[in-house]
Amino acid sequence: MMSTPRFDPIAIAERARGARGSFPDEQDLPKFGPAGLVQAATVTISAVAEAWLVGEENDLTVALERGLRWAETAIAEGLAYGGDALLFSVGLKRARAVGMWMRRDVLDRGAWHEAGEASAALWRRERDDRPLLSPLYDVLIDLALAGEAEAALALGESVEPDPASRAILAILACTDAAQRARYVYDFLSQWLPQWLGYLPSPNIAAVLAFGFGDQPWALSSASIPNLVYSVVPSLPVPPRFKGGATASIGFPLPTDPARSFRKLGLLLAALGLARDPDAEVQPLLPHFASWTRHPALDLEVDWHAPEPGTAWIEIRGEGAERLARAFGDALEGKVAPDPQAALAELLTVPPTIRSTANGHVRWEILTTTLSAMPAADRTTILPLVAAGLADTDWRVRMVAIWGVGVLELESLATAAARAPLPPLEEAGLNADDRRTLLALRDAAVLKAGGRQPQAVTREGSGPGGARRVAFVQRIVALLGPLPIVPHDRHAALIAAVLRQPGLDEKAIPRAWRSWIGSG
Repeated sequence: MMSTPRFDPIAIAERARGARGSFPDEQDLPKFGPAGLVQAATVTISAVAEAWLVGEENDLTVALERGLRWAETAIAEGLAYGGDALLFSVGLKRARAVGMWMRRDVLDRGAWHEAGEASAALWRRERDDRPLLSPLYDVLIDLALAGEAEAALALGESVEPDPASRAILAILACTDAAQRARYVYDFLSQWLPQWLGYLPSPNIAAVLAFGFGDQPWALSSASIPNLVYSVVPSLPVPPRFKGGATASIGFPLPTDPARSFRKLGLLLAALGLARDPDAEVQPLLPHFASWTRHPALDLEVDWHAPEPGTAWIEIRGEGAERLARAFGDALEGKVAPDPQAALAELLTVPPTIRSTANGHVRWEILTTTLSAMPAADRTTILPLVAAGLADTDWRVRMVAIWGVGVLELESLATAAARAPLPPLEEAGLNADDRRTLLALRDAAVLKAGGRQPQAVTREGSGPGGARRVAFVQRIVALLGPLPIVPHDRHAALIAAVLRQPGLDEKAIPRAWRSWIGSG
């Protein structure tokens, strides 16, 4: 169904940018006449809500605060405006509830309760003579956002509802989250094109709050306008929401991939995408899953979770980049420029997060991935190794350094050279162990660049330089398959860092068990 021509996002965006300094202020109140706070507040918040629909609300914070202040005063003082005080009261209270949601990203149930009471009163007064003055669907949404679904359902049962109201009642009555998501898409895809440009902007904002802000797949108020242009693809996309046709999202640890997967499935169903059949039997948290929008086949989403604790999403099709921004917000992921960069986010942990149990998980992920080579996909290994070099856990960094050398990842040689060694106070490592890890780093950097340790000249590295070169040469020989029974402590340390299966426990000093067995 085509969008109404009265809603022109491009023109609205231009108008919003041009009106930033022309919102009413205190000096303009007399223009609205007696009790003008009612109209001034409604007009101001409505204009901000319209700008929000096209992504131009960021510079209107002052106007929104002013409009909300006027609304609170008008409601507290019981101001009656115009010839139909109840009609203007509905518009004011709904605008206030929307404005509070946009400002704090929290649905204030009390404010929506007041809006619902007023709109229900107007609906009862007008339903026989002028039903479009306060449609039942507006009342039902107000009540739903007030957290009063039972009251909305009871009201719907008391009359013969119109088609839009029936769709809302079906959503409210549905207890299955997956089915509810499909109902939401059916409702929004059918009615949004008809209501955009016809209903006041606070009413549209309320519809979107109901569909995307007050459901199990809830999004922030700032992210929701992005989705309008996916639900109604016939709409021109305003400048703020334009973006590329591919995007990726990484989910850095300690994000819960299982929770993200469940929420992603619901959100995609609410956007009209259906999950494709699996090519093989998948675990409860699939290694791979895909969704496609039918019948247009113009939008695809792939989920990847090849290892425990890792997950990333690829989005392809119209509006992929703006969807990625919304999904990243909803799923606590980080939008990346490409799948490899998204995957790299999986192992990158901010320095402020202490590397305890999660560090052990990341260590296991990286060693398991590298042990699968050469069968492992190099495009998967590269970003994991890159992320490992920046990890807060020294074990992960050392495994990544080994990977740079053994895979000869020349593009990561500089990052490997800068990767820190374990801190001096690290328990279980002595000076000889630190010397081994320093030589491992030097050897990996040399091998990645296709070079060998150079003989020391008179301008060389000073006393002990020749011995150090010889030692690095010995470590270079360990950048490959390691013996199960290491021939010395240096080989044993590298094998332990790599979590080599079958490693002879007699080769492991007791002191190392402090970092081998835990985070």
